[in-house]
Amino acid sequence: MTVLLNSEVQLMKPEDCLLLVVDDNPDNLKVLRGLLSPPGYKLTFAMGGKQALDRVKKAKPDLILLDLMMPDMDGFQVCEWLKADSEFKDIPLIFLTASQEMDHLLQAFEKGAIDYLTKPFHPPELLARVKTHLELKHLREQSQRQAEKELILLKIIQGIHYSLNLEEILTTTVFSIQGLFDASRVMICRCVSEGEYGIVAIAHSANAKTLPIGETVKIQPLANPESKDRQFEIYYPIGLDRKEVKTQLSVPIYQQNDLWGILIVDRDDISKAWNSPEYQILVRIIEQIAIAIQQSQLYDALQQANQELERLVNVDALTQVANRRYFDRYLEQEWRRLLGEALPLSLILCDIDYFKQYNDTYGHIIGDRCLEQVAQALSSILKRPADLIARYGGEEFAAILPNTPLKGAITVAEYMQQAIGDLKIPHMATKLPEPIVTISLGIACVTPTPHSHLIRLLDFADRALYEAKHKGRNRYAIGV
Repeated sequence: MTVLLNSEVQLMKPEDCLLLVVDDNPDNLKVLRGLLSPPGYKLTFAMGGKQALDRVKKAKPDLILLDLMMPDMDGFQVCEWLKADSEFKDIPLIFLTASQEMDHLLQAFEKGAIDYLTKPFHPPELLARVKTHLELKHLREQSQRQAEKELILLKIIQGIHYSLNLEEILTTTVFSIQGLFDASRVMICRCVSEGEYGIVAIAHSANAKTLPIGETVKIQPLANPESKDRQFEIYYPIGLDRKEVKTQLSVPIYQQNDLWGILIVDRDDISKAWNSPEYQILVRIIEQIAIAIQQSQLYDALQQANQELERLVNVDALTQVANRRYFDRYLEQEWRRLLGEALPLSLILCDIDYFKQYNDTYGHIIGDRCLEQVAQALSSILKRPADLIARYGGEEFAAILPNTPLKGAITVAEYMQQAIGDLKIPHMATKLPEPIVTISLGIACVTPTPHSHLIRLLDFADRALYEAKHKGRNRYAIGV
């Protein structure tokens, strides 16, 4: 496996160029073969217009030397046919003519010829004109390919900035790079430790080895003779099956001064050596990926901060259960939802018995600890994701139980009462027989209807709690 990077624009090579020579005179064809073969051009011949068109369709030459006057189909007609076909209209065409009439030459250019040569041929002039037009064609094609790559690059960059999802950005980018450079495999690997990288995105051809996302590869940095800049370091994956890879280019991805990861692009064709413009395109993509990584990290940090802020807004700071603000919002949300489904909504209000006396006896610090223990014990009873325990106010707590009939709510209340009793928190100031912290509970259950309101549910639960306390505390009552 070799790593090649050509810093210069690729030059036209005669051995890569196919010339079609068309003339109905065998002697002229022999002369042209003798002139064009030594530089190394590949040649194909035709002795008439129709045969020439057949050769063009099969071989698609890089340049055509076309006799102007031929019996079956003259050069003008061949030229008209070629220029009318989008597949062949850009092939450079040089007319060969013995005519010196200006009308013929003007007509040749009007038909689409780029040049002409007069017979008998002057060898240096013929070779110079052929070389010039082949080089112009080569540069034109290079510029066109570069323009196409620039357009694709623009689309890639737009795609990178279209999303804040880093996984989506990296996946889209490797597939775009694979298509842009006709690569056999494109990987983005993230640094997990010194010399070890995890694959975070990969695109590959059908013949390339499949590597799973998350697999760890070892990558060794090598010095690059092209530049001393760290951005031009080349990285070589160790231990991969590299037999099918003929050329490779690796571009590091930095976040500030730290190496975040590496982009690796493989080709399985040795003739497709990397050149400097291609490398610069990859560097530009990497610059945008680095920005996208930073934006994604900032977005994730913002999301986490917002989630924490949301938690702080909705959670009681002392007991770490939902606060009254969230309780009110959630109760209204579930009321509307169950109204549409015609299902019951149960509510349990809890109050710690003689808590004022507890605070007066043990102090507010111990009182706060008691509230924390009670909140966590009540929370542990609720098992369903839709159930909610909240601090309702002071020493009061509330449980919202969606889609729970009265019988189910009573069972939950009994479990809650048992859980608080099991804590065995000492309460020497209680007026109840056993000197431990206990709770009183009010239970209510309503099936929402278009003609009812959740105030009714709250009122039932509040009245039931009052009744439980009035009847001696450490018990539950049902609101109706």
